[in-house]
Amino acid sequence: MKIKKTVEKIGRWIRRPVGNASLCLIIASIILTIIGVSDLGNLTERAAANVNSILFGIATNLFGIAITISFVQFFLDQQQEKDDRIEEARRILRQDRIMQELIEIYTVHYNQLTTPLNDIKGLPVSDTKKLNLEFVFTDLRDMYHPSRLLRDRIYNPAIVSFYESELTLREYCVALLRDIDYKYHPEIGEALLNFVKISTSFDVRNAILSFVPKSMDDQEMSSYISKLIGDNSTNWVELAHSGELGSNIMIPFGSLYDMLKAEGQLIVTYCEAVKKVSIS
Repeated sequence: MKIKKTVEKIGRWIRRPVGNASLCLIIASIILTIIGVSDLGNLTERAAANVNSILFGIATNLFGIAITISFVQFFLDQQQEKDDRIEEARRILRQDRIMQELIEIYTVHYNQLTTPLNDIKGLPVSDTKKLNLEFVFTDLRDMYHPSRLLRDRIYNPAIVSFYESELTLREYCVALLRDIDYKYHPEIGEALLNFVKISTSFDVRNAILSFVPKSMDDQEMSSYISKLIGDNSTNWVELAHSGELGSNIMIPFGSLYDMLKAEGQLIVTYCEAVKKVSIS
C-alpha cells in the first residue's frame, strides 16, 4: 500500500510542470554525463579532457538545479497542504456551531419519541442532552401523543415534531457535504453521508404520518397503532427483517426503528470525530 501511494505521488509530480522541468533537466544531465565519459574520437587528449570537464560541469549543474527545484516545490506543497488542512478544519468547526444546535433540537425530539410518557412524566425533555440509544421498539408506543415541548405547535404529535427536526438536520448535512470536501477529515464526511443515506433509504414518514389524528376526536387508528407497538408478545422488528409481515401495517414502524438506531449512532460518530478536529 505504501509503495502504491509513493508511485502515485511520483506520477502526480511528473505530470506537474515543475515535475516535467525537473525530469527534463535530470535526463539532460544523464545524457551529458554519458557523453562526458565516452570516447570523443579525433580530439586530442587535452581537448577531450577539457570537453569532458565542461560536460561534467554542465551535467552536475543541471542535476543540482533539478534537485533544488524539486525540493523547493516539495516544501511549497507541504506548506500548501498544511494551509488547506487548517482551512478545512476552520470551516468544519465554524459550521459545526450550527450543526450542534440542530443536533440538540434533534436530540430533544429523538428522546421524546423513544421514551414512553410514563418514564419521563414530570421531567422536562429539554434537559436531556444525550441521545437515548438504548430504547426498544415498544418505547415508541406514545409517538402519536402531543409533544410536550414549548417550541412545538400545540397538540403537535411527537412523531411530527421529530420528523421536522430530522429533515432539517438531513438538509444541513447535505449542505455541508456540498460545501466541504473533507479531504483531511474523511470520517466526518462519511458520517454525514451515511446519515443522509439512512434518512432517505428509511424514509417512511408519509406512511407513519398518515395515522396522525386529524382532530382530538380522530384517534382511533393512532390508538390502535400505539397498542400494537406496545405489544411485547410480538417482535415486529424481527418479523419485518425476515419479510414475514408482507404488506402488514407495521412494516413502516420497523423501518422507523431501524432508522432511529442507525441515525443515533451516526450522530455520536460525527460528534466524536469533530472533537478531534484541530487547527493547530
